Amino acid sequence: MKASASSAAGSRRTHLSGARLAALALASVVVALMLAASAQAYVPGKLVWARTSGTAAHERGFNAIAKAPNGQFYGAGWVHTSAAKGDDILVVKYSAAGRVVWTRKWDGGGGATGDSAQSAVSDSKGNLYIACQAGEGSTFDMVTIKYSSAGVRKWVARWAGASGSSDMPRAIAIDAQGNVVVAGGHYPAAGVGSIVVVKYNAAGGEKWVERIEPDPLDPQDGGKWPSDLAVDSAGNVYVAGSSFHDSVGQAVTFKLASADGAELHKATYDAAVASYPNAIAVRGQTVVITGSATQTASQEDVLVVKYDLALVEQYRLEYADPRGT
Repeated sequence: MKASASSAAGSRRTHLSGARLAALALASVVVALMLAASAQAYVPGKLVWARTSGTAAHERGFNAIAKAPNGQFYGAGWVHTSAAKGDDILVVKYSAAGRVVWTRKWDGGGGATGDSAQSAVSDSKGNLYIACQAGEGSTFDMVTIKYSSAGVRKWVARWAGASGSSDMPRAIAIDAQGNVVVAGGHYPAAGVGSIVVVKYNAAGGEKWVERIEPDPLDPQDGGKWPSDLAVDSAGNVYVAGSSFHDSVGQAVTFKLASADGAELHKATYDAAVASYPNAIAVRGQTVVITGSATQTASQEDVLVVKYDLALVEQYRLEYADPRGT
């Protein structure tokens, strides 16, 4: 699998999963909240405010959102600059009332390609960290950028695999020590894709890189890509992704050591046909993934799986709409 500038328009607006999986992911989050929270009375929602951004000449789109102190938040994505320059990375900070506090754009420097922020997270001080894909000729690199709460760009870290490969981020997280972890897909010019996880220190210096690749001793073990990541209180990293085995997708979860990224544990979820994760969360001694499970060629169910910190399965739920729709 290889991503190039010709596919930039699609990659900037959508993640690797399609709209249907996104809907399933939303539904699965609702299910997880229902499981985790005590029953509460129904309260109808009320629109507080709505904002739009962009013009016909300079379209904009957000791929990620991150909260900040005092009700403020960030939107991160892309802005179309021109036909010659393509898209730039875009960050907008909003007040709790929905007013624009500041706007920042950054050109990845690769020409008319689909530069965009794909994931974002903010720390307790309101500093923003974004994981971006930035064009480099006909391919992409993974770029991580830190902005202060005032919109000052503090550092930029760029990671690229072998020449001719595309490396595109999927998720970003920060740990209690201020280290930044990014998970993305590495797609070589020839061959199948793999998962790459990069950990940076608080100053943007690279601490370690871990590649999760197909098993060379298993000829049926195929390409892999990440969906989401999370960190626990000790700084260990949990990555949820998809792995093709014998051409069938399987939801896989990896636990990597905080110190060096070494693989500590792995869990695979086998559904009747296929399974795909979309999100992962860690709280206390619990790890939860959500996504979809396919039981027949035409039926996709919401999937929720609960693990302990050693990725030993504790609970699973596959939810299908009883109406059969």
